[in-house]
Amino acid sequence: MDIPIGTHLGRYEVLSKLGAGAMGDVYLAHDSNLSRTVALKVLPNELAADEGRMLRFSQEARAISALNHPNIITIHEVNHVDSTHFIAVEFVKGMTLRERMARLRPEPKEIVEIAEQVAHALKAAHEAGIVHRDLKPENIMVRPDGYVKVLDFGIAKLSEQPAIPIGTAVLPERIDGTKAGAVLGTPSYMSPEQCRGAADLDLRSDVWSLGVVLFEMATGRLPFRAGDFSQLLMLIAGPGEPPLEILEGRVPPSLERVIGRALQKKRKSRYQTVGELANDLKDVKLELELEAKLRTSSQTGGRASGPLTMVGRSIPETTEHPTLHVSAPPTASDARPNNLSVLLNPLIGRDIEVQALQKLLLSDDVRLVTLTGPGGTGKSTLSLKVARDLLSEFQHGVFFVPLTAIQDPDLVAPTIAQVLGVKEELGVPLVSSIKEFCRERRMLFVLDNFEQVIEAAPLLTDLLTGSTHLRILATSRAALHIRGEREFAVTPLATPDVSRLMNIDQLAQCPSVALFVSRAQDVRADFDLNETNAQAVAEICLKLDGLPLAIELAAARIKLLPPTSMVKRMESSLKMLTGGARDLPERQQTMRGAIAWSYDLLDKDEKVLLNRLSVFDGGCSVEDA
Repeated sequence: MDIPIGTHLGRYEVLSKLGAGAMGDVYLAHDSNLSRTVALKVLPNELAADEGRMLRFSQEARAISALNHPNIITIHEVNHVDSTHFIAVEFVKGMTLRERMARLRPEPKEIVEIAEQVAHALKAAHEAGIVHRDLKPENIMVRPDGYVKVLDFGIAKLSEQPAIPIGTAVLPERIDGTKAGAVLGTPSYMSPEQCRGAADLDLRSDVWSLGVVLFEMATGRLPFRAGDFSQLLMLIAGPGEPPLEILEGRVPPSLERVIGRALQKKRKSRYQTVGELANDLKDVKLELELEAKLRTSSQTGGRASGPLTMVGRSIPETTEHPTLHVSAPPTASDARPNNLSVLLNPLIGRDIEVQALQKLLLSDDVRLVTLTGPGGTGKSTLSLKVARDLLSEFQHGVFFVPLTAIQDPDLVAPTIAQVLGVKEELGVPLVSSIKEFCRERRMLFVLDNFEQVIEAAPLLTDLLTGSTHLRILATSRAALHIRGEREFAVTPLATPDVSRLMNIDQLAQCPSVALFVSRAQDVRADFDLNETNAQAVAEICLKLDGLPLAIELAAARIKLLPPTSMVKRMESSLKMLTGGARDLPERQQTMRGAIAWSYDLLDKDEKVLLNRLSVFDGGCSVEDA
């Protein structure tokens, strides 16, 4: 039963009904205490006796109240008057994304801006241990100024309590709506694992739902459509892939890749965090902004160039790299086709390695070089520096292929094809199309983070045997162990010898110290190496074994801790080595994250062995082990 206009629920006067959902009716109300307009989500009296409804109603209140983010609706109060339970939340002026799409299909720039804000909201929820599970256009509000709010955490899954079981006993009247007693979630936006009723739903389910929303904004339709509820669930949960080819020509290739990765049916092949998705959306937004500036420049007589094309295929212009945060179409200064971005920080202490790698990659008898080494040694940055320096040597281009977001070896070939712009042809294996594309071209591929798809290593042999002029530079925490591979170990930077007296100038020339000083000056411009701090800086670099990532994380703390204080805290270095740049991958924001990334790549037996070997303090010999 509707609540009559003018009814008072505590200090709230009901002004009008805004809508209804599975978890209750929503009313516009006036807060007499604070003289503001709010939205009241009310659970009707006749449903308050339903234990499941009350549990989910309470769950939404807990979920929203745990969050504090500008892109998430703010909760003011959870209360009840007699048997009427309600949540008072901020009233958002604007329209739902569903209403916005009904007026006019959004342009790519608006699609990215909306999706990026939603991704940031979900990231905040996930960090609080909350999975939304019902993301859809109806639950996304767009204000007139373009600001986005994510609504309705009514079926959110909290990490500290078991999820409410998902049932499929009742067939809903509409397959695009949420209905109590049936499936918790809106079927068209549910992830494959959610459709299968998986008990271990995690944040990657929200990644899928955001992918569906992106697809719908771009195309005006859902990726999976069916005449009835059961058939829809089967389509989503089944082996058939989303029709990503519909995206071609509607959105830029970089956005097409983002949507494709978000809509991977295998969870391990999807974005592993929504933060990674947000970073890629940010890159796409920068690309679109730059292209708009280039077009404006061209129209006003300035110098500009359009997107790179090769043999009629568009070459994607972005990369996914920890030190690159500006993506752009190649300009006249880049004489060779490439998708390389600019290094924002100088590469320190690697001149010898850069020269050696250039020599290897230009020699006639070396086709594949693998940069190996533990996490944090700077393999990715080194590979990019080498690639940029070799641009003039490869007539048909140098291409960076990021493998960070995939774990399925079968996705390596499609990822390479996407970067090159090679399209799959009916009846022709994709690998054959890539080989044909490379056959007569002199190109360099940089395959970053190959360790997590190492089973795909034979693919590289296949590509190299099909093209005489192709060179591959791979980064991996382990060697690939394939024919023709030349392993190049990337070791930590040299550290100072604290046992002998070194003057300031000598110390400043030490690569690890030079890196610390450079990164410290990034966060505190007045920092310099002097008699007061030189010994402490040297000790920090020594204690961190010259590992570039660890040194950079330590230097980032210089605003809070002088070097002498850092040395004292080095006994708990994992706790201290945090605070990496927010736009870096999560594994590079903390030292613990870098170690965890490596540990997670081990199989079960390897993890057991590592745990057993940990009893040896400082390492051990093979005989002792």
